[in-house]
Amino acid sequence: MHARLHPFIGLDHLLAMMAVGLWAARQGNPGTRFLPALFPVVMTIGAGLALSGNSLPMVEPLITASVIVLGVLALAGVRLPLILSGA
Repeated sequence: MHARLHPFIGLDHLLAMMAVGLWAARQGNPGTRFLPALFPVVMTIGAGLALSGNSLPMVEPLITASVIVLGVLALAGVRLPLILSGA
């Protein structure tokens, strides 16, 4: 049960969601709406892959790295094209 709840209550995932929201707010329209909406879609795809038995290597370290990268992007005020931001 913990593994199924981890994406919603894990500190690394919560920090990633907060970093996405902060960066999206600094992007302006349309990123303000698109990026926070895209994040749970991608999380759901990842959860579906995990529940179907597919494992992705180094998932947790990559989530931690994404928190750091998104935090730096938000703090530095970096604005990227929307397609790159979503990636």
